[in-house]
Amino acid sequence: MPQEIDDADRSYLTSQRARLVAQTEEMTGGVVEVRADALVLILPSDKGLDPSLSVSFPEATAADWVALLLLSGSIAASVSDETPGRRRCSTATIAALAAKLYSDHGPRLTVALREGPATIRTTAEQRLSAAGLLFVTISGDWVLPPTAARYRDADLVSAVSPPNESLLLEVEP
Repeated sequence: MPQEIDDADRSYLTSQRARLVAQTEEMTGGVVEVRADALVLILPSDKGLDPSLSVSFPEATAADWVALLLLSGSIAASVSDETPGRRRCSTATIAALAAKLYSDHGPRLTVALREGPATIRTTAEQRLSAAGLLFVTISGDWVLPPTAARYRDADLVSAVSPPNESLLLEVEP
């Protein structure tokens, strides 16, 4: 929102708005709505889009949830890589993160993921690599590109509906 940015950035946005809107629409294929309080990007439907052009990650699956958990943990435990912008997490750290995830969430995992920490790690590596969020080195270290920082594990909660008051009838003695 324009009100949330500092004066210098707001001045730049105001002076360059038409150019920035045009570039955004060209890059995304969407339409930018210029509103008084915000610039809103409206993306076109992807129904006719070739499936190979989109990344279906994360999906509502246990494999993707596990991948997000390991990705978040590896980002937090990583160090700068020799390639600027990339982060690296050692194979030992990834193994420890997978073992902790297994011990903390084992009973809630799918049957396939309950096989052990190695299965959790392999599943996460496959999902993250396919999404372009991870490169695994020959030694097993994880190298994370800058785009990986956009993803975080989800705090999954169970929505509990309020009690139905019609069922809470008082019984007279």
